[in-house]
Amino acid sequence: MDTTEQYIKMCDEAKLPWEPKEGDWYSYSIEPCSLDDPCHGFYTESRIGIYTLEHPIPENAVPLWRQDQLQEIAHVCECSDPVCLLIDFHKFVDRESNPDIEHSWEQLWLAFVMHELHNKKWAGEKWEIVKE
Repeated sequence: MDTTEQYIKMCDEAKLPWEPKEGDWYSYSIEPCSLDDPCHGFYTESRIGIYTLEHPIPENAVPLWRQDQLQEIAHVCECSDPVCLLIDFHKFVDRESNPDIEHSWEQLWLAFVMHELHNKKWAGEKWEIVKE
């Protein structure tokens, strides 16, 4: 499971709808945010949690999407057949990935989901609309 600063930032900026289920991973800030400080340093001052029914999720929790969850989200694309989805994913990775940058499976699948559902590409700090 990717718990890197980069992936936390990608998940936070993605703003995908999340209904927590037991076993979901999330990141949360260890310092509460004030209205004057929009969580500067949030990504480096974070903790990782796994949702259980006994522990409430902090308000500032950011879901850390697992690969299987991202594949489920991707099923709403034109291609709902798993083989077709893998073919589209493979084409996306060939076209979009930079071999000089180390990516996790979660980062690649999140990038695929954001591209397919929202026509967005990760620009290092935020998701940007892909210009055709």
